[in-house]
Amino acid sequence: MLIKTNRRRFLGALGTATFAASALRFFLKNAEAQTYPLRFVVVYTPNGRDSGAKCSGSGTAYTLGQGMSSLAPIKNKLMVLDGIQIPPHGGEEHPSGKSAMLTSLKASGVGKGISIDRYLAGKLTQGQSVYLGTELPNPESSLDKAISWHGAGSRNDNFIEGITLVMDKLFGGAPPPMGTTTPAPTTTATGASPQALNSLAANDYLKAEVEKLQRAAPAAEFNKLNLHLQVLQQIRDSIDQGPGTMNPGGPPTVPLSSCGTVNLMGDETDQISMALANALACGQTRIAVLKIGTEEPHHEYSHWASDGGNLHASLIALEAVRDQQYLNFLQYLDSFPEGNGTLLDNTVVVFTSEVSNDYGNAQHGTKNMPMWLAGGLGGKLKTGQRIVAQDRTAGEMYKAIATAMGVANTSDYGDTAFSPNLLTDILV
Repeated sequence: MLIKTNRRRFLGALGTATFAASALRFFLKNAEAQTYPLRFVVVYTPNGRDSGAKCSGSGTAYTLGQGMSSLAPIKNKLMVLDGIQIPPHGGEEHPSGKSAMLTSLKASGVGKGISIDRYLAGKLTQGQSVYLGTELPNPESSLDKAISWHGAGSRNDNFIEGITLVMDKLFGGAPPPMGTTTPAPTTTATGASPQALNSLAANDYLKAEVEKLQRAAPAAEFNKLNLHLQVLQQIRDSIDQGPGTMNPGGPPTVPLSSCGTVNLMGDETDQISMALANALACGQTRIAVLKIGTEEPHHEYSHWASDGGNLHASLIALEAVRDQQYLNFLQYLDSFPEGNGTLLDNTVVVFTSEVSNDYGNAQHGTKNMPMWLAGGLGGKLKTGQRIVAQDRTAGEMYKAIATAMGVANTSDYGDTAFSPNLLTDILV
């Protein structure tokens, strides 16, 4: 019998079972065909990069810059793309750069067209996209503007802020996070509380659903889903009353897959990254923009030259944290096996920012943008090398990626005068 006082939790449990079923069927369908969807992610940090990020060498004989040394574990799946520019723009560099970086159109604080994430979502079948991070853009700020745009003058306001909302969006219908306030237990004529009755009913449903899937699923695929659901539950368990707070039990430690343990820092950025990796793995989303970090104090640090260099050490330390968070996300993706490779192998993750510091000048610009690509996009992109594409454009790069993902005609993206061709240098 369904007790109305706890109907939400009961429906949440049913939602989990439905999600489990759909996720496993997603795994099975792709495992049987040995074909996996291609995913596209932009990881964005504001305010450019310090000169320590500059690499040397070319092709596979390249060396990571000192400021990128933490990315060594994933170097063979990384492409450092140097020399890339975005359209020159008027006005203050930060809001203009944020409006131009994914639209590939000249802008002055307002996007003049659709951004690449929304473009791909509209072009690709099952191209669901999400825009998420720990802190939403502040439209009242002179610097902190949106980077995702539905079209000219139409910013994407569907930003998901914080792990609680991210979990609800990506895995809607799942039980509320641990620590969520629920009605105090009451008893029925049988002596059992509504919560207990709902729990029994939900458990019966889940048990039947799991047994049905077990009979249909190869053991390896079922085990993958089981680990996936363990991670989701552990993320929920790590959330307390508000976003970013942790229960005494600490951060998640369960590995994402049998490939090995992923070490988590345990902050909210890592939890969001972990949730996004799970969503990409089970078909909940295919395209994402992930914002790492906040505008300040990084903006102040990025102008260290104006302070006589005293803020330079702070800048380097903060960027090291962000690099580690980027690496964590890549390792989460790399922990999901897919065919002969991993989820990362079927994904491209673009790490970028809205301005360049022109490698140490500390004066923001639109040339020599920080641009790192990770993942092979199903074997379509080069990996493990540095490519110098001097004065080529981000628009040409995004067009090449879109083509590799199956978009037949990219002439309706970006400024064709500024980005007339595909950047085929990055393609296999």
